[in-house]
Amino acid sequence: MHQHNWKMKKYLVTVLMTVILFKTGFGQEILTTSLKKGLYKNFEEFVSNNPSIPFDEKNLEFEEDQEELIDGITPKLFVVYGREIKLPVFRIVDKGTNKRIKTKSTWGYCDGTKVFINSYTHIPKHYFVELLLIGRYCYFIQVGYTSIYQPYNKVITPFNAVKTVEEYVINLNNGKIFNLDKSLLKIILNDDQELLHKMNNDLGVDRYLLIDYIKAYNERHPDEIKARH
Repeated sequence: MHQHNWKMKKYLVTVLMTVILFKTGFGQEILTTSLKKGLYKNFEEFVSNNPSIPFDEKNLEFEEDQEELIDGITPKLFVVYGREIKLPVFRIVDKGTNKRIKTKSTWGYCDGTKVFINSYTHIPKHYFVELLLIGRYCYFIQVGYTSIYQPYNKVITPFNAVKTVEEYVINLNNGKIFNLDKSLLKIILNDDQELLHKMNNDLGVDRYLLIDYIKAYNERHPDEIKARH
């Protein structure tokens, strides 16, 4: 019975979001229609579900980049929806030469089922990671680096750098990307005191990723999504 009620609640939230977007003008098509395959030049193409660059499957391949793969570097850190995951990192390569294609001028890629954001949108790296959540705040995990000598020396060099994970959110209303930590999450949850109180009393929030709170906020506040005309 509990599972049935949860599914019904989720369905009603989805219907409500669709109605709100329809009444206020052209909504973000990325939320309401089937995903289209291709490369996005910019954030606007992502929001409108309109990748303008076709993906040349004959000559190109979207593949996992083993050099950047993060898997188990911090045990039990990668927890999404209650399950441990690895962080696959992807690149686009030329099938003929097996060399990476430069993608700094693209915002992201869609394979028709999932959306991947190009890391060059916010850090100077040539790879893609999956958007794990698409909603009022889109969510993804990114490769990061930190100094092994923190907090005394935060200068990162090839000799002291260790891989970490960083959480990011994309504001669907303006395309801005923010590094997600507890301080930012508190700002986001400030107008939902119930969720904020729950997060402040969650002893596990320091050990787990923050996606569950972002997901809950998205479901509870679909009216915050601004329609685009």
